[in-house]
Amino acid sequence: MRVLGVGLLVACTGGASEQSSEQDAGTEDWTPDTGWGEDEVDAPEIEASTYGSPLGLVALDETLIYSDERGVYWNVDEDWWNIAPDVQGAGQLVLARGGLVVADETAGTVGWMNLDSLEITPLASGLAAPIRVAGDAETAWWIDGDDTTGELFAWSGGEPQRVTEGLDEPKGLAVHGGHAYILEAGARRVQRFASSGESEVVGETSLDGRGIGVDDAGVIVTTESSRWPFPGWVEDVEAGTALCEAPPNPGAVLLTSTRVIFASKQTI
Repeated sequence: MRVLGVGLLVACTGGASEQSSEQDAGTEDWTPDTGWGEDEVDAPEIEASTYGSPLGLVALDETLIYSDERGVYWNVDEDWWNIAPDVQGAGQLVLARGGLVVADETAGTVGWMNLDSLEITPLASGLAAPIRVAGDAETAWWIDGDDTTGELFAWSGGEPQRVTEGLDEPKGLAVHGGHAYILEAGARRVQRFASSGESEVVGETSLDGRGIGVDDAGVIVTTESSRWPFPGWVEDVEAGTALCEAPPNPGAVLLTSTRVIFASKQTI
């Protein structure tokens, strides 16, 4: 059983529900007073929150690093430090090739940060926001494009390589087992790509996807609907079930062996 978290360390306890998020289609017998918690679907408990709108989130040595429009912040001794003051508009983050890959939404760049010196080496420029990034020990991946389409690139220490193009509203990117997993909101699906460009569909989402996390236990995504005021779900794509309701504007997903941590508009 995995514990879920939302906000700057949130916890939503419980396992997957057999109730499909497709039941979110109707609002009959539901009012704003009903609040969180469908039958057998748990609601998260917010333990802390941030003041910005978190766009990136990684865990490093029992600490968290997150990014928002103000910068890149590292939790050191229970205090948050901006470790990338020169980044104009910090976006998504990922640990890759022994460092931190930082997307700069304003400058339209992707760079690799040395976590000892905190210096950033440029990898790509002239990119269109929002920039999606992901990576592992060997490769950093990113998507160049707008909210309607995009191209997938990979970097393993040499020149970046284009893997594929024509993605359908790519909203989320994750890496596991040497493959890139792309959440396409337009097609409401998750595709898995090899660096060669070979791909396959691994599952579908019931609503428009927003963020994705992948590990040995499965593929977890955040989705968003038009239902007010809590318009989203945390879904297990391969199982086809809803794990938890999500706050407004769900986004990034981080998986550990025991927890699911996800970001919303003003919380993690």
